[in-house]
Amino acid sequence: MATMIFKNKTSEDVVLADLGDATIPASTNKDLVNDLNLSVIDISLSDDLVEILGVGTDSYQMNNGDADLTLSDGIKFVTGVHQTFPIVPYNHRPIFRSDSRPNGMMSYFTEIGDDVDTYPRIGNGKEMSWDWSDDTTDVVTNTDLDALAGEYPNDEWPWQIPSGKKCKRLVVKFSEGVYLKEGTLYFKDASFGSFIDLMIVCPQNQYYYDRDGNPVQAVEGPVVIQHYCSHLQMAGDCPMGDEFNSEGCTESAIPSDYEWWMFIVVPDADVSSQGYVELEMYRPRTCLLPGESL
Repeated sequence: MATMIFKNKTSEDVVLADLGDATIPASTNKDLVNDLNLSVIDISLSDDLVEILGVGTDSYQMNNGDADLTLSDGIKFVTGVHQTFPIVPYNHRPIFRSDSRPNGMMSYFTEIGDDVDTYPRIGNGKEMSWDWSDDTTDVVTNTDLDALAGEYPNDEWPWQIPSGKKCKRLVVKFSEGVYLKEGTLYFKDASFGSFIDLMIVCPQNQYYYDRDGNPVQAVEGPVVIQHYCSHLQMAGDCPMGDEFNSEGCTESAIPSDYEWWMFIVVPDADVSSQGYVELEMYRPRTCLLPGESL
C-alpha cells in the first residue's frame, strides 16, 4: 500500500473536515493511508490537506516513506503522484478515456494565432498562410536569421536559407499554454524544391529546460525547443491537405511565452505559390466569455 505520512509538528491537533474529520494529533506522525485508512483518491482531492500543508514545513510536512518532502513536493505528492487518471468531481469516479486530450482541455483547430499584444484575444493574431505573389511581406534573408543566432556558437544555428531560394518567416503566438496534437499543410502551385519548416522557440530572455531538466535562460537570443516539421517538401497542388499525423499530443503544455516559427522556402523564381497550415491542439479556452480577458 502507499505510504503517505503526515507530520504534525505543532501543539494542536489537525482535523481534516473533507476527509471525514480525520485527525492527526499534536506532535504526531500519521500515515494517512495505513493509519487513518484513507484512500489515495480521497487524499488527492482534499482541499483541507493542501491548505494545511501550505502553512509550511516548519509546522506540517509530508513524508513518502523514504524522505521528508519540501512544501511544493509534498503538495504534488498528495494531489497527484498516485492519481493516474482524472476523477469526476461530483461522484469521485475515475474517468477512463482513450484519447490524448488532457483533462480539462478543449479541442481547438486553427489557422491563426492569438493577438497577444494589440488587443489580446483568442484568434485575431498572425495567420499561418503565405502568398508568394507578395514578395515582401514576412520575407527574411540569411542575414536576418544570423542576427537571431545569439545562443548558438559557430555554425550550430539550425537554420539557413539554401542558395537560389527565398524564405518567408511567420511568427505565431498563443496567449495560453497549449498542447500540440497534429496539423495539416495545404499548398497550391508549389515549385519542386519548395519546403516548410516549423519550430517551437523559446524567445530571448525567457526560460527553457536543458536535457537534464534544469531551467536555463535564453540570454543571448532565441533557442529552438522543438523542430516540429523538418524540411517537408511541397510540389504542385495539395487542396486536401498533407496531414502531420500523431498518436498523441505534447507531454506538457507549450508555454504561452514561446513562439511558433514557420519557414516557407521556395525557389527564387516562384511568384505565385500559396499555402497555409492548420494546427490541431488542446487548450483551456477556445473563446472568451463575456467579462473574460487574457
